[in-house]
Amino acid sequence: MHSKKRLLNILIYGLPVLFLSACAQLSTVHYSKEVDRQGLQRHIIQANAFPLVYYSRPDDKKTDTLHVYIGGDGIPWQNKIFKSEDPGPYHPLVLQLMKQDRQTSIYLGRPCYQGLAKLPPCQPKYWTSSRFSHEVVDSMAAALKQLQAQYQYKKLALFGYSGGGALAVLLAHQLPRTELVVTIAGNLDTEAWTAFHYYSPMDKSINPARQAALPVSVRQIHLQGDRDINIPPQLSARYIKKQHDVTVLNFAAADHTCCWHLYWPEFLSVIKNATTNE
Repeated sequence: MHSKKRLLNILIYGLPVLFLSACAQLSTVHYSKEVDRQGLQRHIIQANAFPLVYYSRPDDKKTDTLHVYIGGDGIPWQNKIFKSEDPGPYHPLVLQLMKQDRQTSIYLGRPCYQGLAKLPPCQPKYWTSSRFSHEVVDSMAAALKQLQAQYQYKKLALFGYSGGGALAVLLAHQLPRTELVVTIAGNLDTEAWTAFHYYSPMDKSINPARQAALPVSVRQIHLQGDRDINIPPQLSARYIKKQHDVTVLNFAAADHTCCWHLYWPEFLSVIKNATTNE
């Protein structure tokens, strides 16, 4: 009787975790292959209490403006019950976007991501309830300030996908040289998002929708997919309403992941032409 109960518990609780773990490992392979395919260089930079990983292209020619790409949340939870041992990231979408950008660009990882989840002071709260906390944002801002000082970048453009969109907005408040923030399917109101999905509140995180508006000097462009069921466009309404001057572009055929890499070359061209004409 006990053995049957144990088998039932494995089927109910164990198999979903094993399945998600296998999917995560497969996705990690895709992510690693994209890094290798592009020939990206992996760096570790100490920023406040955290080491952070960032990727750069060895053949980039230095320009005055650095484009900073920030990825999504990865897999913070397994089966919405168990906190992941390693959040990832697992999807190479943001690397695919950066690949098409001819401007000097880096992919900036978050604290405890990119294989650093086991290093102190990392713990699961930094990819669950505290994923947008002051500690996380301050660490990423410190890393970018170091890179600005070291390579003398005059301006920053921040590109954030999904939860990375929240971080891009929050970082812009701390980085006065930011001239452009672009979010792709961005999580701009974390309270609206958790309520929409009936998720646990991220009570240790900063909600972009509750912050003051970004300065007028920071140009904002927010890309939304009409088919996005993870972060539907209406969830960003409170954030967007508060801003001084913001451009919102809706893509009828796009969902949360598809097909941003196809739209990206034309979008970058629009940004470049607008900047040239100003």
